[in-house]
Amino acid sequence: MPGKHRDSKQWDQPIQQQREKRFRLQKSHAERGAWWFLLAILLFVAGIRYHLLNVPMERDEGEYAYGAQLLLQGLLPYQHLYSMKLPGIYAAYAVVLSIFGQTHIGVHAGLLLINSVTSILIFLLARRLINSLTGLAAAGSFAVLSVSQSVQGVFANAEHFVILPAVAGLLLLLIALEKRRWWLFFASGLLLGLGFIIKQHGIAFIPAGVVIFLTQYPGSRPFSWKLLGWHALALCSGILLPYAVTCIVFLVSGSFGQFRYWTFEYSRAYISEIPLKYALAIFAHYATPIMSVSWPLWILAYIGLSATLWHKEARKYRAFLLLFTLFSFLAICPGFIFRPHYFVLLLPAAAVLAGVGVSSLTTLLPSRVPPRGQCSIGLLITGLALAFTLFQQRAFLFWMSPNDASRSTYGADSPFSETLEIADYIRSHTREDDLVAVIGSEPEIYFYSGRRAATGYVYTYTMKEDLDLSTDTMKGDHSLSLEMQEQMAREIENAQPAYIVYTDPTSLPSSWPPSRASDWQLLKWIKRHKAQYYTRVGLVEIFSDKSHSRWGAEAPGAPRSKWWIEVLKRKTPETSDGNQGDTSKKPENTLPDAPVKGIPANNLLLQNSCPIIGEGFAQKSLSRHSGL
Repeated sequence: MPGKHRDSKQWDQPIQQQREKRFRLQKSHAERGAWWFLLAILLFVAGIRYHLLNVPMERDEGEYAYGAQLLLQGLLPYQHLYSMKLPGIYAAYAVVLSIFGQTHIGVHAGLLLINSVTSILIFLLARRLINSLTGLAAAGSFAVLSVSQSVQGVFANAEHFVILPAVAGLLLLLIALEKRRWWLFFASGLLLGLGFIIKQHGIAFIPAGVVIFLTQYPGSRPFSWKLLGWHALALCSGILLPYAVTCIVFLVSGSFGQFRYWTFEYSRAYISEIPLKYALAIFAHYATPIMSVSWPLWILAYIGLSATLWHKEARKYRAFLLLFTLFSFLAICPGFIFRPHYFVLLLPAAAVLAGVGVSSLTTLLPSRVPPRGQCSIGLLITGLALAFTLFQQRAFLFWMSPNDASRSTYGADSPFSETLEIADYIRSHTREDDLVAVIGSEPEIYFYSGRRAATGYVYTYTMKEDLDLSTDTMKGDHSLSLEMQEQMAREIENAQPAYIVYTDPTSLPSSWPPSRASDWQLLKWIKRHKAQYYTRVGLVEIFSDKSHSRWGAEAPGAPRSKWWIEVLKRKTPETSDGNQGDTSKKPENTLPDAPVKGIPANNLLLQNSCPIIGEGFAQKSLSRHSGL
């Protein structure tokens, strides 16, 4: 009857409203629950990182921190610090040091914050693609994978700083494709551009963003070619802006020549040293230990990758997931070197795929299992995979002291713990304007001591890194090796550093590239130079399980360990014969005064201004590298 029908509709309407209200309430509770789960994950991993916060710096961290110190003093890299790294990493470290203090603990506290923010961004990205369960599984997978010893995750390598803006840029790109706001596209491009300026490997995420933009934009409605053009311009402008600003800064400072040489000409030769035929073997060598300690998470990632073919929600974002994974893999490939920390660049994509894998597995459950039960099972799968990964590394993550964790990661002959004591001695026995030289590859000493380097070469690794094809090791001289050694020796002679920290391939092999000591012209020079102008005031002996230091009158004598570091002080007139040790007089230069061919001169260490390097300085370098 009509009256009865109207009464039925009147009764159904409030029932439907109640159901909708209850659904919104359940969804709100689920969202709050997801955030609480995420907070628990972040606090747990932060606790692990806090336990290892005092781990001593390794070499790359030392370089970045020293470069950041120079920036905070108003000095640009590539004038006082020769490196193929782009300057963004020094700027990022400078921000961290300004906030958390100029200590290794401050650097690792900054890494803790950066890692937590990246985990949150991965949660938001994966949740936007599928659901909150996907986000939780992805964030948890990334947080645990990125703290693993197998990727040197507790050390603040540049890769951690690259993936933060890269993930943020891709997340913002998805939002921009939905909202159609030009400033969102610009901000997305700006973040992707920042990832590149931090490290060259970050350039891989730029084409990822561009291809995602081109493949996803036409599918949105309403479509307009004019709007597409404006949004593409905004995206590309944001991408180019960080590098453009960087170039302007170096042009204005008059040091664009050095910047271009070290970050492009030299780095291009560096990454071209390993032939393609060795790439697969090197990748397998480094990837195997990474995946073996966390294989359940990688299996979930493989399931997530396959889900792009059969899972309804994953198919909707197939292009994004595949492109994100492809370009993340390409980010670790330059040079086919595949160092363990390079794999950090792959972890966000792997974590998102693991999240998709967990979510897709729950859809295979019987239909009688309620959504809350599916979510619980998904969280259980994630928890078991994370627990296995943590259990496999329990000694490193929970039991080892920071010093033991460093030795376990880099080897007993790595002097990272000992450099703290060496730097303390130098800082307490020098003035702030005194210069120091390190013969070897321990730039963290400059940072710890707060003293400037007497030479722009803070590494000796860069002087001898060619691939020995018969043994698959880095060995031998590249085309600029001898010239770099000569320039380093000349800069040290002219600067007359107050202290020299000395190692050689025999006393500390980990601080040098694989080579014979007799192959180094630099070592032949330093042995003559230190005998004439320096005296030993410290000897640090490194044993397999401890170290022992001898200072002052106890320093002379033969080392009792096969690994040792020598600290040398410049002689004064009272401790030398005649004028040999007079630091007020310039030593007789045993090397030519002309700049090394193919390498930009570094006169800033010797005088107040630096001449602008001409356009032709790199041509000889390029011709030398053409045969690599």
